[in-house]
Amino acid sequence: MESEARCAAPLRVFETLRLLGTALQSSSAPSTVWFKESSQKNLRSRDFLVPRGTLKNSFPDGEVPADVIEKLRSLAAPGLPPIKNCLQSEAGLLVQLDRPAVFRQVLKDFTPYLRPPSSADSGPDVVILNCAPLHSNKALEALRLSHLRAVLIADHLAEVLTLQGKHVYRVPAAFCTEVEGFLSQLGISWPSSADAPALEETVSCFKDLLRDCDEDTGDVDSAQSPGAIRVQLKTSAEKHNICLQGYDPNLDFFLVNEDDLRHIARLQRSVQAAQTSPCTVLHIVSCEEEFHQQKLDLLWRLVLPSTGDVAQKHLVCGPVKVVNSASAVTCSQYFQMRKSQMLEASVMKYGDSVQGCRLCTSFPLSLKFI
Repeated sequence: MESEARCAAPLRVFETLRLLGTALQSSSAPSTVWFKESSQKNLRSRDFLVPRGTLKNSFPDGEVPADVIEKLRSLAAPGLPPIKNCLQSEAGLLVQLDRPAVFRQVLKDFTPYLRPPSSADSGPDVVILNCAPLHSNKALEALRLSHLRAVLIADHLAEVLTLQGKHVYRVPAAFCTEVEGFLSQLGISWPSSADAPALEETVSCFKDLLRDCDEDTGDVDSAQSPGAIRVQLKTSAEKHNICLQGYDPNLDFFLVNEDDLRHIARLQRSVQAAQTSPCTVLHIVSCEEEFHQQKLDLLWRLVLPSTGDVAQKHLVCGPVKVVNSASAVTCSQYFQMRKSQMLEASVMKYGDSVQGCRLCTSFPLSLKFI
């Protein structure tokens, strides 16, 4: 019966962390924090870890009793993945999952993962997914692999949140038609529409607000950024009593151009569309543009102080590297390369009768996600 219950309950990281912590506390150990491993190197040997320094505060001399380790090794509960091993090493107390069993359990019945959460209080009803790379890419050749990673994650999150009963707005709803066509080939259906004429009026209003913001703000005559406005973010935030906790401490001035103002104007339109419900704005951004997105986050709060009531969160995607490539590879180049490789492989397997091939959207091992 216990194994049937385990199979019926979906496997969740937060539930696993809770169960591991409860198991240690039931062994008369103080409250201990478990961590989910994420680095490629560490995942070879462990999935969850209590650091060695934490163990010294929980157990005499930092040594975990053998009976506690054995208890964790044999731990079984609904929502807990099958555990392969538990041991203490130089890094601390580690747990390694039985990954083949985890995959079999998930693939055998994935319907539990499609059900909305049973809790009635599951956070804001509206989530605005802001895919930052789509704002600035005006041509397909400018779309990098790290940008595509952010788009794929945003598309996946939109589906997951919708299944959870959330109302999801995807921003921006207007971008390059070349990029739109490319994404459709990958099976990504991102909504697109022309920017409303009122958007340019909003951008113009934002310019006036920034110029009137304080004496530290002014136009910049620059060949690289014509018409840009220089904004002292930190100084302006302090004058408007905006808390800077959580922001990069190096945030200082921001050379704001019209694309930046259009970015926050689109976000503001989405918030206004969801004004009857509490909402969260989730910025999905590549690591190369994380700093710039923090500037936009703060700029939005400066231009529209009411935005302070909107929860903004940042999901930063790691870099993507193409192995054994001397130069940068764009998404379009990688797409064509993989399409040619797969067509060649199909011809070798099925003969010259092959008319074409379907590109799999799962990236092969020649891509390295960091």
